[in-house]
Amino acid sequence: MIIVVSSQQDIVGLQIFKVLSQNWPSHLIITEDIGRRVFFHDKGLSLYGKKIRYDEVRITFNRLLCVSNKQLNCCQSWRQLLHFLEYGSSIVVNRPEVVMGNFFKPLQMKMLSKFFHVPKTFVASNMSLTVKNMVVKSISSVRSIVDHAKNLEVNHALEPILVQRYYSGFHVRLHVIGDFHTAMCIYAKGVDYRYCQHAQFAAFRCPKFIVEKARAFMGQVGAVFSGFDFIVHHGRWICLEANMAPGFTYFDHQSKKPWVMKEVVRWVEVNF
Repeated sequence: MIIVVSSQQDIVGLQIFKVLSQNWPSHLIITEDIGRRVFFHDKGLSLYGKKIRYDEVRITFNRLLCVSNKQLNCCQSWRQLLHFLEYGSSIVVNRPEVVMGNFFKPLQMKMLSKFFHVPKTFVASNMSLTVKNMVVKSISSVRSIVDHAKNLEVNHALEPILVQRYYSGFHVRLHVIGDFHTAMCIYAKGVDYRYCQHAQFAAFRCPKFIVEKARAFMGQVGAVFSGFDFIVHHGRWICLEANMAPGFTYFDHQSKKPWVMKEVVRWVEVNF
């Protein structure tokens, strides 16, 4: 059995369930229903009236990006869910420790530097942003526009932000799930290709040594599925960050081909 844990607003989780449920017995857990229509216990869960033992679950796709203290304090099911995701015997893509580690990018950059070239990075708070050739981004996994501070009309950092050295070149997005991977290159004029109207996406054959380093990093942090962002600067591979709960459907949509989803399905075929 496959379980997908996702919020009602998470397009990625809903799409994973839609595709996998066509081939395998699958259940979708909507996080908004936990404690109301979905209940977790010591040995299993009650899912919209259906009882499921934990040992029946072979693979769990975890799209749970955060849990508030209020949810944990008032609802035993939330606590049991986190325990199941972190310590359960099923294969979890990815466990909370891995996904929620995505919320502290400075530490992630330090870990990535053991495997890749990374930009010079520092955390800015309550200071003027006058450094040239630097880009500004969110310090956490919260989606933000990444650009030069001048273009964002930001000249002073009030709350903590991440500042990185800027590199020109073309972008590569590498998705790795288990023994499978796929990559695409993105050509865009702006720093953040997500907001560039004329960005071009194309399939890309990622060098073997980059894929192997990506897998080595994932092995160290315990990840099953990750998305890596690179800039190729004059032949030099610069790793900008790793996404532990990758929003891969965006790339499939932009390329107009379900390349990443196909690799997810291939991985499930092997591990189910």
